[in-house]
Amino acid sequence: MGVEGINLIQIELRPGEKLLWSGRPEPKRLARQGGNVVMVVFGLVFIGFAVLWLSSAIMPSLEVLNTPLPEATQTEWMITLLAPLFSLPFLLVGLGLMSVPYWAYRQAFKTMYALTDQRAMIIVNGKTLLVSSYSDKDIGDIEPVERSNGRGDLIFASELVRGRGSTSYTRKIGFIGIPDVRMVEQLMLDTFKRET
Repeated sequence: MGVEGINLIQIELRPGEKLLWSGRPEPKRLARQGGNVVMVVFGLVFIGFAVLWLSSAIMPSLEVLNTPLPEATQTEWMITLLAPLFSLPFLLVGLGLMSVPYWAYRQAFKTMYALTDQRAMIIVNGKTLLVSSYSDKDIGDIEPVERSNGRGDLIFASELVRGRGSTSYTRKIGFIGIPDVRMVEQLMLDTFKRET
């Protein structure tokens, strides 16, 4: 973590609060996070539909365009020109969904994690500064997910996210794609006296 990141964390510390650990997420890991892969699949479905619609709209359009102007009605010409445009929203939604991992990758460079003797912090320094703090009462079970290289995810909280209508889901909160996840887990256990 660079000097700017450390300075930003130092500014966020409360009087008497001690920084125990700080780090950043691995960009590739944040991009590959569970929901992002699903978004790419849905994006491919939308793009596939747009391509299918576009190809089926262009074939009749070519016939109308080859018809001499007096024989083609104004309605046929209008449909010929507008039919391919109906695929545009599906194409844009598909491209948007497929770009979710890219934006997550970019956000990783703006994200910092910090563990102090009082709380865990997730800091995102984008257009605005967003600091999410999790104190002892917010931290639940501490769940490490370690990969072969020692990097991993440290999940320590969750929140219920309400969707449209009556749907809701639980979002896991933690340090994603951090080096030496077991060491950070031990620091957190020592600080917040939790059992895994």
